[in-house]
Amino acid sequence: MLQSFKKPAVFLFLFIAAAVILFYISTLQGEFLLTSRSSLAEENQGFSEPVYLSTGMAFTGPWNPTILNVQFIGEDNFLKEQGDLPFQLFVDNEGHIGAVSESDLGATFQMQSVKNYKMKEQNMNLVFKVDTEEEERQLENINGIRITYSIWGMRRIKMVDFEGEKGVAWNSK
Repeated sequence: MLQSFKKPAVFLFLFIAAAVILFYISTLQGEFLLTSRSSLAEENQGFSEPVYLSTGMAFTGPWNPTILNVQFIGEDNFLKEQGDLPFQLFVDNEGHIGAVSESDLGATFQMQSVKNYKMKEQNMNLVFKVDTEEEERQLENINGIRITYSIWGMRRIKMVDFEGEKGVAWNSK
């Protein structure tokens, strides 16, 4: 009788332990923090070639997320998809590039698509490719980003506000 009771008890214990672990994982919160932002000096604006502007981001959670999508929050506080805006967005995991022209970037520098990007470390850089002054003006009108990401298959959304950050700006005007 005792032998037949042990087997179901072990399975019940394992089931409860798995449920508790999944609940713990689902309640852990991570946060994307803005660590740095590049700016374009007025004397460097001529746009004879594309310019790359980098925004440093850090994730504070215990695991590295997979970024599923990034949307932009415009000055009207409406969400805008990447395809709705003229500038392009990439991820740089190598290091903060700041503001650099395409010719100064170098041929060996590799950027990846931000869609379905699995973070390898807690830090990354979002890199905006800006080709014209009009694209730069539209980038200046972005108030923040909405990052849709997943950890262990659980989908989450975080907002990063650019307006509330002190001492960082897209442009030094």
